[in-house]
Formats: sequence, structure tokens, C-alpha cells
Amino acid sequence: MRKLFTLLLLFISYVGYSQVIIDNTANGTVALTTSLGSVTATNFQGKVFTTPAELSSGNLSKIKLSLYNTSANGAATINFNLYLADANNFPTGSALSSQSFGTTLTTTPTYYDFNLTSANWPLAASKKYVLVVSGTTASGTISWTTTNTSHTTSSSIAYVGTVRSTNSGSTWGTNSYLNGIQITATNLVLPVTLTQFSANLSKSGILSASWKTASEKNNSHFILQGSTDGKEWSNLATKNAVSNGDNGAEYNTEIDLKTVSIAGFGLVGLFLFPFYNRRSRIIAAFIVCSLFIVSCSKQSDELSLKTESLKVGSLKGTIYLRLAQVDKDGTVNYSHVISVKAPN
Repeated sequence: MRKLFTLLLLFISYVGYSQVIIDNTANGTVALTTSLGSVTATNFQGKVFTTPAELSSGNLSKIKLSLYNTSANGAATINFNLYLADANNFPTGSALSSQSFGTTLTTTPTYYDFNLTSANWPLAASKKYVLVVSGTTASGTISWTTTNTSHTTSSSIAYVGTVRSTNSGSTWGTNSYLNGIQITATNLVLPVTLTQFSANLSKSGILSASWKTASEKNNSHFILQGSTDGKEWSNLATKNAVSNGDNGAEYNTEIDLKTVSIAGFGLVGLFLFPFYNRRSRIIAAFIVCSLFIVSCSKQSDELSLKTESLKVGSLKGTIYLRLAQVDKDGTVNYSHVISVKAPN
């Protein structure tokens, strides 16, 4: 088995593997609205990010965008250009990589995947890049709608911000748009290279998570973190590194969600799991009501926070997960975000 696993890692290293490096879509699960953020032949929007000094190689391979047409269904062309960024985070010089895609947009905000010719989209170490998006359509306007969710990063990639031009790139300015985007890279060579991260949630409330690495250098440990809103995170489990070299490792952990508190996931989470009997539900309801009464009388911040957990019911039990990888020097890098749902 060990020889088979080694051969598998060598195969992955040879053919290349993909990894999400920037994401504010929770892998395309964040709900979208018809917010404005036009991308046209003259209105450009750019996402700025930096690469780490320890990056040996890597290529952009796929981009996911949240798009719609403001007034009509029809054909559209989406253009991607990668530039180096100057001190103001604005594009400078000629485009390093370019590619255009034809697609059909509707008036309903939707996630679209664009597979790049990765060999033409190399990344270098210690660089600041701007990925510029523009587009054209015969009728209506292309809108790159927002997710109102913060960007998560992995592989020591750092998200810097958004820039925008309304005159075909002649001048640029900064803005705070949270346009829905997921950027995937392939052939990344870093001190810790994550190749797989998945999880599932059983009807009994047991969360099982697993992940694999292709290589680890100076890795101290991993922290599995959970959230119900994708913004505030709680530590669920810690796993010490089992490899520190060119060989990777496999990690598995199980957490009983009945015994932990996830950010935004309070006592009302008890009602999300169908295995509880009527008596348990009555007890849980009594506890919640008691906390509510006390919060009304004392108005304490802590109990107010528990009252806020009532909002978890509207999320239908969705739990977001990510990995915090901690180097031996204390540097923390975050994985892409995945989601699981409480069983019906």
C-alpha cells in the first residue's frame, strides 16, 4: 500500500493537480443577487493578489465568475488579462497572459466556469498581479455581481483588493466590490501543497473531514475551522504535521457537532439534526427560552450573541469549513472553503 501511495503522489506531481487559491463563492454555493458591477468594452474590473517568495512554480488554470445580463439573454464574450501591478495596485506594462471566452448569459445571476490554457498563465514568486476582466454583448449589459462574502486564499497567495477603470484602462481607481470569483491554479509547488479537502455530515451530527498533501516543508500543524456564515470562524480540530519533506500525508478527523459550538451555530443547531427525540427538543427549547429571558433582564453581550444564533435556522444547516495551515514560524495559510449541509 505504501508503494502504491508513493506512486500515486508521483503521478499527481507529474500530471499536475488543481487547487483553489482565491475564493469568495464557497465553491459556487453562495447565493447571488442582481447587484451591479458592469464589465464592458470600456468598464474593466481587476482583482489584485500577490504570490509568496517560496513559490517555485504554478499556473492559473480556471476562473469562476458570478455573471448575468441586466436586460436580455444572449451571447457574450468575457476577456481575461493578467498584468503586473504597480505600487497603487493598478495594472502596469503589457498583459502577461490573455484569453477570451464566448458564453451565453441570462438575466439570472449564475456562476460560470472558464478553463484557461494553463501553460499560458504562469505565476512567479514574489509578484503582485492584477487579473483584469472585461466583456462585450450585443444587447444589455454584463454585470459581475457580488457575493458580499470576503475572499479566502490558500497556498500563501494573498488577496489585495479590487481596482476598476471606466475608460478602457486609461486610468484606474480602487473600490471595495466583492464580485464573485474563484481562481484555481495548477502545478503549484509550495512548502505545503494541499491536493484534496472534503467533508461530510452524518444524520447523527458527526462531521468527518479529510485532506491530503503532496509535500510539506516547515509545517507545524493544521486547524480545521467551521462557520455558518463564512465570515466568523471557530476552531474545530487540530492535527499535527506527520510529514515534513517532499512526501505528502493524509489526514482524517471526526467531530461530534453536538458537543462543540461553531461560530454562528448555537443551541438552535440542536433542531437541525433529526435524530433528537421529542423530549430532547423540549429540553433544548427550554434552555433557549431561559437564555432569552435572562438576556432580556441582564442585556449581557454573551447572551445577546446566543440570541443571534437563532439566525442559523435560515441557513438550513449549511456549515462552511476551511483549513488553517500553520508553519513552524507561526505563519498561517488558509485553504479554500468547502460546505456541508445538515441532513434532512
